[in-house]
Amino acid sequence: MEIFWHRRDLRVADNTALSRASEPLPVFVLDPSVLEHASPPRVAFLLEALRSLRDDYRELGGDLPVGQQRLDVPLHLAFGWLVVGVERVVDPAVSTRTTTKSGRSVKKSPHARPPTV
Repeated sequence: MEIFWHRRDLRVADNTALSRASEPLPVFVLDPSVLEHASPPRVAFLLEALRSLRDDYRELGGDLPVGQQRLDVPLHLAFGWLVVGVERVVDPAVSTRTTTKSGRSVKKSPHARPPTV
């Protein structure tokens, strides 16, 4: 299983990185500083995009957990999860890097296998 970390591409239908993930568990982490520093229209746009993304996943029989955490803290802490059986965290916002479940970003080699975490 892979955690698919939505950051910027808040779509399901034409998300190429998501289509390549095997057994994805989608998540979104809202950094509190975004809410503190963004304009009200930007926050409203983001929240509407998240509602739409969650609706898309629910139509497919899944869901979209949304956590709130500073992004310099390990990803699993945003949800209070003990993540077991996760092979990797897919972070499509950084196309040449993979993020481990600890939130650490590691450089991917085009020939390497995904890291085990």
